[in-house]
Amino acid sequence: MFKNSTINRWIERIKEAYLADDSVLADSLMKQALVETGSASRLLEISGIIAYHQGDVQESIRLIEAAMFKIGLSISGQLTLANAWLQTGDFDSTRTTVTFLVDIIERVPCSMLPDLTHLLSAIQEYELAIAVCREAYERNPDDDNAVFGAAFYMDRAGHPVELVKSMMLKAVDMKPSSQLYRANLAVVCSAMGQWEIAYSHACRLSDAALKSLPCRRMAKQIAELFSRFQDVDRLEKTVFSD
Repeated sequence: MFKNSTINRWIERIKEAYLADDSVLADSLMKQALVETGSASRLLEISGIIAYHQGDVQESIRLIEAAMFKIGLSISGQLTLANAWLQTGDFDSTRTTVTFLVDIIERVPCSMLPDLTHLLSAIQEYELAIAVCREAYERNPDDDNAVFGAAFYMDRAGHPVELVKSMMLKAVDMKPSSQLYRANLAVVCSAMGQWEIAYSHACRLSDAALKSLPCRRMAKQIAELFSRFQDVDRLEKTVFSD
């Protein structure tokens, strides 16, 4: 059994190599570390996280699952494994992991909350995604993305459109420069039949934003808004991406 100090030294050396963007050295160090420590579980977990970021999803699952049977995974390891399972279509395992992380939300670092909400959204656990956004906002009341996320998932979950609009408007007020927030607010106002308000927000979208709306459905809704007000110039600039 290797001492934690030995494993920690390997981890620090590997971390330094990756932070220096020297992936060749980092991979070499990891291989040496696994041999020297007899595949220490913490190193297996980190190796699995690295494999995931390198695009090898199956290897990531193999390594992190091997570590999981010997140690309690870190939050990062659990999120990585959940993402990998999601990519392979193992939604039940993904759901088990992310719902557990919601249960221990106080232990999840702020930087990892957006990834958790993304996973929850991917398996259509919108109410839990809203709860995570609220947690993020409670930790940082200046986090406009948390407010927008709550509004976005409230819309997905079928909350009253008036509440969705209120949250979306708050996000826009917190960050008026966000083209994404304003585009979503325009769509929500359109859904409420508040055409003039919706149009006023849509008119504040830049040409670049109209060319890069996040989905075809939104582009269609924005285009219909411009068509309603006979705004041919902006209508022609709205691009329908796949």
